Amino acid sequence: MDAPAQRKSLITEFRDFIATGDLILIAIAFVLAGLVAAVVGAFIDGVVMPLVAAIFGEPDFTNIGFTVNESRVSIGLVLNALFSLVVTGLVLFAIYKWYQGYKRRQGVIVPPPPGPTDNQLLMEIRDLLRAQAELGRRAP
Repeated sequence: MDAPAQRKSLITEFRDFIATGDLILIAIAFVLAGLVAAVVGAFIDGVVMPLVAAIFGEPDFTNIGFTVNESRVSIGLVLNALFSLVVTGLVLFAIYKWYQGYKRRQGVIVPPPPGPTDNQLLMEIRDLLRAQAELGRRAP
């Protein structure tokens, strides 16, 4: 294949790749994730950390730590990161629960049919063991 035809094929293939729905959805999700991160960060900085300051008297946990041989071990930085992780998880979980409720009210999410009860499972196991035992007795 000559170079211009190969280039055209490559450009066409790339265009088709970009135009697939999955890639577009991933790009949209990526942009939305960045925006949600900004909102959650603002929530932590503007609402949660002032509450921490009101309760503990410090705006964050960065002052927690100790010194070893003139080196500062700042456990507070880790605590801040863990605290942010937990709060972010809680906010995302709240958004998820709201979304699930919204979809359920729209009729999009149908709850799965209930599975077998514990008693039904135990009876099935009993029947299988009974059938296995009877097969064992019949074997010569």
